[in-house]
Amino acid sequence: MKKLFSAFTAVLLAFCFISCAPQELSDRSSKNEGSVSLSIKKTRTISPAEGISYKDVDVWNVTFRDTTESHLTKYDDIEKTVSFIGNEPQEIRLPVGTYDVIFEGSVTKPESDSTPAVEVPFYGKDSVIVEGGTTVSISVFVAPKKSEGG
Repeated sequence: MKKLFSAFTAVLLAFCFISCAPQELSDRSSKNEGSVSLSIKKTRTISPAEGISYKDVDVWNVTFRDTTESHLTKYDDIEKTVSFIGNEPQEIRLPVGTYDVIFEGSVTKPESDSTPAVEVPFYGKDSVIVEGGTTVSISVFVAPKKSEGG
């Protein structure tokens, strides 16, 4: 009877471990990651090329630069390519931390009879704190880039 009780206990413990382990791993993963819901702040900007706005940018390159002071080793820059179709926010999953968020995109104004084609770069920067298992929303102001440094 003692052997039967030991075998039953072992099977019960194994079943509990197998059924509980995936949930525990999932909980641990959600504590180490969060989400950022990105959008572009709706503003009027004066562009160096008349008739072009940030809305004309089809694809944005978004860089997340780790600035977390408590990280002994910083994450490499996380780069994503994002399209904003119909001004819908885009959700990005990231490790927990503090990030500078850098938007870069460009539009080419076609040439006309009197002017050559002009490429207009757009740029925006903000920061965000990502916490485990949560989603934070940020809306980044973008404008025509004034120089190579931003």
